[in-house]
Amino acid sequence: MNDGSRNYPNLRFPEFKEKWNTGVFDDLYLFGKTYSFSRDQLTSETGSIRNVHYGDIHTKLGMVVDLDKFDLPRVNEELLSNISEESFCSDGDLIIADASEDYEGVGKTIELINICDKKVVSGLHTIYAKPKLNVFSLGYMGYYTNSIQVHDQVKFFAVGTKVYSISKTNIGKIVLKYPSKAEQQKIVEFFSLIDQSIENIEEKIKMLVLQKKGIIPKLINEMSKYKLKKLGELASFVGGGTPSKTRSDYWSGSIPWVSSSDISISNIHKVDISRFITNEALKESTTKLIMKDSILIVSRVGVGKVAIAPGDLCTSQDFTNLTNIVPDSRYLAHYLSYLMILKSKMTQGTSIKGITLDEIKNYDIKLPSDFEQKRIADLLDRLDDRIRYNEMELEFLISLKRGLLSRMFI
Repeated sequence: MNDGSRNYPNLRFPEFKEKWNTGVFDDLYLFGKTYSFSRDQLTSETGSIRNVHYGDIHTKLGMVVDLDKFDLPRVNEELLSNISEESFCSDGDLIIADASEDYEGVGKTIELINICDKKVVSGLHTIYAKPKLNVFSLGYMGYYTNSIQVHDQVKFFAVGTKVYSISKTNIGKIVLKYPSKAEQQKIVEFFSLIDQSIENIEEKIKMLVLQKKGIIPKLINEMSKYKLKKLGELASFVGGGTPSKTRSDYWSGSIPWVSSSDISISNIHKVDISRFITNEALKESTTKLIMKDSILIVSRVGVGKVAIAPGDLCTSQDFTNLTNIVPDSRYLAHYLSYLMILKSKMTQGTSIKGITLDEIKNYDIKLPSDFEQKRIADLLDRLDDRIRYNEMELEFLISLKRGLLSRMFI
């Protein structure tokens, strides 16, 4: 909770010396009308009125939503008569997600800017707030309401077990701190630069992933000389398993254990290892020790992911693992990654739970010369390295922003 004892932040632009102002949300904002339109009542196509759904606040929208850059779902035409003009949003208005399955997500807030002549309403599971006084610079509250200083207050008032929620009454009790509008504007400009850098890197990553997706089928389809082999001829196959979660002693060892969530869909070399099991767990469960450079295929939950084992490890039962690999393991992993993504797309919308071992063994694999396999693997590895480098830069900027949000506000 904000104890109100401080009147300046830990980190501040040196030209500003004045104490910050203090107010209560209820005194500074007026709550407005919201609408309970479901996803089925929204469209991404034509429509004169845009809608902010709480799910988009949690998954798609940034802290400050610039409607010159980001479009919103539209309300279906047949529902427009239910909407009053008084409920249309204006620049600087806040929309708060009042519910979340994640404790950290409850009360997540966005500020709208550059609405211009667009008509926007606050949607399902949201709280809509309009400023009463002209004391905030555009964008300031979007960043400030997502700082730890405000969010800790939100979490204090949140209620629930499986789903957390917060009411207008409790939002109204939140203590807000704000400097002069000139200092607010400086803060907004600073965080906007960070956001722009984040957007640029995200776009670069998307382009690199698309480039890789385009290169793999081109390389495979343009092979002039190759042998066609069944995957079953090229490796041995080993399954996985999960030691009992009720045995905490099983999970305090030194043997890495991974599940499908630890594997990246876009990089065969990215395996996030955070869980370790004991030798006893290995002996007393169905999991197996898989050697370094084996290929890990997610064949059940999360179908489509493929990785190369960065070291000796164990996997869950959702994997089919390839050992004793005949061709270049990197070439085969890249080939299978492309193939598995195609297979997973073919199964979307069906009731299929995974891909069987027999199906996997029956996959046709094109094998060019050893030299060509290495050339293709090196090319795709370089693309993966570029993607990973940009992902690390993105992670750094997001972490930097999170830290600054905690230090530049009170």
